[in-house]
Amino acid sequence: MRWLRTALPITTALLILAAVIWWRPAAAPPSFSTDLELPADPPDLFIRTFQQTRYDAAGQPSLYTVGSTFSFYQDSGNSQIQSPTVRLIRDNGPDWTIRSEAATAFSNGDVVFEDDVKVQELSDFNRWELITDWLTVTENGDFVSTPEPVKLTQGPQVATGVGFNADLTTDDPVLTLQSEVAIHYEAD
Repeated sequence: MRWLRTALPITTALLILAAVIWWRPAAAPPSFSTDLELPADPPDLFIRTFQQTRYDAAGQPSLYTVGSTFSFYQDSGNSQIQSPTVRLIRDNGPDWTIRSEAATAFSNGDVVFEDDVKVQELSDFNRWELITDWLTVTENGDFVSTPEPVKLTQGPQVATGVGFNADLTTDDPVLTLQSEVAIHYEAD
């Protein structure tokens, strides 16, 4: 009788466990379809959290670039950078940073920045800051231009206009607004 008292709870537990396993719905079979859809023109190289340093002929850093993504297209030699921040290191003047939502680097060395473009002079005195929606940088950062509306500030001085050119090759860069120029001072 003692044997029956021990075997009965064990048998009941095993039967309940077998019923649970038998009634449990089967796992869905693995899907062989992919959720990844490539664009019509996929890049040949894709990098997340991109960082690059360019050096001049003397081996000194001349440009730092960081971005959230980098896509390179071998056929054209062009690259797409998302959320780029570029620091231009100048021998003969102040350094500059350029930030935007997107940039296209062309095989000839030119770069086009798009969407919420901000250019800042990194000097201790009378810093310039430029805000626009589109900007092209040529000749390794020596020349900057845009046909778009711009806002240019230096301290309390604010200048707005349409179209902008800058020659950054000198200690005192030449900044030129093209048209519809208005200048005012903002109080602190």
